[in-house]
Amino acid sequence: MQQLRLSVLSSSVLVLVISSKSDTSFAWGRVGHQTVATVASRMMAVSPGFWAANADNMGMLTNVPDNTWKRGRNGQFEKPTHWFQPDSYFTHPDQFGQFPKVYTEAVTRYGAEMVTENGTAPWRIKQLYDLGVAALRRHDFASGLEMAGTMSHYIGDLAQPLHVTKNYDGNETGNPGIHKFFESDNLERADRESLTTEVTNRARALLANRNFRNDFEGSIVDAIFKEIDRSYAFQKQVNDNDIRLGRSGRGSEAQLEIAKGRMADGAATLAMILALMSEDAGLGENGVTVAVDVPAWLPPDFAPIAPGSILAAEAFGNFIQADDCNDSDHTH
Repeated sequence: MQQLRLSVLSSSVLVLVISSKSDTSFAWGRVGHQTVATVASRMMAVSPGFWAANADNMGMLTNVPDNTWKRGRNGQFEKPTHWFQPDSYFTHPDQFGQFPKVYTEAVTRYGAEMVTENGTAPWRIKQLYDLGVAALRRHDFASGLEMAGTMSHYIGDLAQPLHVTKNYDGNETGNPGIHKFFESDNLERADRESLTTEVTNRARALLANRNFRNDFEGSIVDAIFKEIDRSYAFQKQVNDNDIRLGRSGRGSEAQLEIAKGRMADGAATLAMILALMSEDAGLGENGVTVAVDVPAWLPPDFAPIAPGSILAAEAFGNFIQADDCNDSDHTH
């Protein structure tokens, strides 16, 4: 199984300027997702030229899954790729490790309908990772960047505690509406430059933490499930804060602190995965800035794809383009 190899990441602090959807299907909203993607890209020490030179592209591409892919006729197939709810399978976090990490094994055990309903984000990340590596290996830098940028969205999703629980909008605890407040409304009130600086500093601290790095000693999917575990640990606190403190004053401040930490985790996780993508693709010191388009929607396909294989290359020709912009009701 492919192993994540640890890489040394830049220790410099970078202050970024960041350029919400009203339902509960958009983790972080535009500000949060851009923060995760650009902070990670500009912290890279593995092929720093490529990711840093394309940080703005990463910030644009990270919102494509919400702003484009969820809309139109393909939305019903796209939406479940944005979350994973381990507490739909187990009653206690200590049991989460029992969940099959291989998609086909999960479907065999629980059935495709249950697995889809409770989210397929870990395998969506792996799908885009493999396609990105395959493109970068053949020097198709635009396609590789498009896959990496869209992949970053789902990593950001799983860093949001309400995207890893069946109580994703407080309905089970009597505080509906917490999802949008936590990930969008409260962040929109924050000073963006200060927010980005704090997320950057916290992400740097995570990357220097041995315990955090140890969560990346397995496969890509193993690392993503560890991210889910870290994120789930905060979902109860988010709902408790909402019930006890409300959505202004102390409540707003408490939720913002959690959000900063979770975005930092998402950025650090993305940085580790981009480091591996650089290494697996042999990017070296490539500092090229590429022009990218909004990629056509990529149907979820969680069959294993070997990076660099003919299947991986051909997959780019099989994108299905959504042909309308009508948004439908969201379930998460």
